[in-house]
Amino acid sequence: MRWRSAVCGAAAAALMGGVFAGVTAAQPQDRPPAQPGQSGQPGGQPGGQQPGGGRPGGPPGERGQQRPASAEGGMKMMGRSLSRLSKQIDAADKKDENISLVLDAQRGVVMARSAIPKGPLAEEKDKAKIDAALKTYYTRLIVLGHKLLDLESAIRDGKTADAKKLLDETQKIREDGHKELGVKEEEKK
Repeated sequence: MRWRSAVCGAAAAALMGGVFAGVTAAQPQDRPPAQPGQSGQPGGQPGGQQPGGGRPGGPPGERGQQRPASAEGGMKMMGRSLSRLSKQIDAADKKDENISLVLDAQRGVVMARSAIPKGPLAEEKDKAKIDAALKTYYTRLIVLGHKLLDLESAIRDGKTADAKKLLDETQKIREDGHKELGVKEEEKK
């Protein structure tokens, strides 16, 4: 058993050494070293991004462009996904679509967490109140993210009753958060 671990470890080390050697050999040698403040990537931006977004060599506004996250956009993404999910969560034949809706809601949480919400906080001048509201906001989003992971697992495992309960809990977190932060619910169409 010990010799197998040693052989596997040696093989992994040799493989990784070859990978690193290949990566090193593939690096251009005639490029001058990056100056402080430069990333060494095309376009001078981290990851090779062009100023203003977009992919390297691509026009700004191209699909796949990194857009600034919006808390409101993330919330709307979550709301739409969870609304559709609530209408079809019982449908066993829509399991893949339901998982996709949960993944969209999870993306919405990440978008909302990576931005500062506007709305009622925009008019607030007291920094202590803003800080307390933001702490509550981010804490609720983290809890919601955990619930959505549990919801995804329940759907994947075919546990419809658990999934329905978790979906109800996510809706409750949303309603409580909106009430606490003074967000007005949009009228249902």
